[in-house]
Amino acid sequence: MIDKTLQITEWSYRGGTFVITFHSDTYQSVSLTAVPESSSSGESSGTVNYRERFVQPNAETVVRIDVPKSDGRARVWIFSSRSAETGTVHYLEAGRSASLLSGPFDGSDVRDGAIGGASGVGFAVLYVVARAKLGADQRGERLA
Repeated sequence: MIDKTLQITEWSYRGGTFVITFHSDTYQSVSLTAVPESSSSGESSGTVNYRERFVQPNAETVVRIDVPKSDGRARVWIFSSRSAETGTVHYLEAGRSASLLSGPFDGSDVRDGAIGGASGVGFAVLYVVARAKLGADQRGERLA
């Protein structure tokens, strides 16, 4: 939901183009901006793709905007005349992996994973030994 009366009903990203379908309860403008990601040094220059469309009340409005991928992802910024009044800007992003963990990984990630795995095994062994020592296992035996 972009604002109280404007919402995105459907969107997709294919072939370098976002296709976004809006539905509004009132007549209003919606603006889309595609800004390429800056370089890692923070310095960049280029062009910005911008589209402004007027959404008809109680109707579906489809807007297309070309957005090149940068670092494997594409992002479009969206605001309406009403959301601009409140200072709210929304975005859609495509190309990011939906997985919890995604690469690229480096040596510190491997080290941290090994430490986490070894810690888990160590805690499991301590738990089993403590249960046996305190007599909490199902056999009722205690270790001497």
